[in-house]
Amino acid sequence: MIRTGRILAILVLFVACLRGGSTCNLTDQEPPSPGAESVLDRYIEVTGGKAAYSALHNILSIGTFYVAGTSMRGTFKAYEAEPNKSLSIIEVEGGPRIEEGTLGDVAWDRSSSEGAHLKDGEDRSVSLREATFNSKLKWRLLYKKVESGGSEIIGEKKCYKVVLTPNVGKPVEQYYDAESGLLIRSVIMVNSPSGPVRSENLYSDYREAGGVLVPFKLAHRVGPEETVVTLDSVRCNVDIAWTRFDLPPEVKALLVKSRK
Repeated sequence: MIRTGRILAILVLFVACLRGGSTCNLTDQEPPSPGAESVLDRYIEVTGGKAAYSALHNILSIGTFYVAGTSMRGTFKAYEAEPNKSLSIIEVEGGPRIEEGTLGDVAWDRSSSEGAHLKDGEDRSVSLREATFNSKLKWRLLYKKVESGGSEIIGEKKCYKVVLTPNVGKPVEQYYDAESGLLIRSVIMVNSPSGPVRSENLYSDYREAGGVLVPFKLAHRVGPEETVVTLDSVRCNVDIAWTRFDLPPEVKALLVKSRK
């Protein structure tokens, strides 16, 4: 059974994508792939352009999720605001309420069943990176190296592979549709009790929201487990009270204790 903590990580990763079948190598006769930087810059242009992204100041996303082959399902809300404020609220049907957020240099989570927790180390660094508002526009600041990985076929689509190495954390593989320029898949190795495992996200159903295209559906796979996330609405530049991102009292207490 998938753990609710993993559900949280999946949803946070999907929300960050707002700011991917079998694969095989193409033959050597294929023309050379474009450089990694041009693939990433093209994604920004085909999804709206720099001006459209720069006009965004906050985002409110609402959606649902379910775990294939199980009865686990629920709803979520995700608030994002510049420069790196975030709050995700997950309600599991018949289960706990889970929250995850960032504010300044603090990253945290808490659940109704396990209480509050301050993130540290790589976990904290990854959360702060993913919470960077308009992170797609700021990839040059968030990654110390980007490299072209050639071309692969995903489903029936030819895709360009880009490997992004962050300042802290594991490299991320991203696959962009050669025809549309849209992000189709991302892959990263994540830690588990049994060691590193492959975590794959497939993005689809791109729609316009606030002047940019965003994927409204995500299929997340780790081994035999698949979680499907669907957005019901994405609202941009809405009235979000700044207090929405305030640290919960339990998190403030942990922060004070950690700094003594």
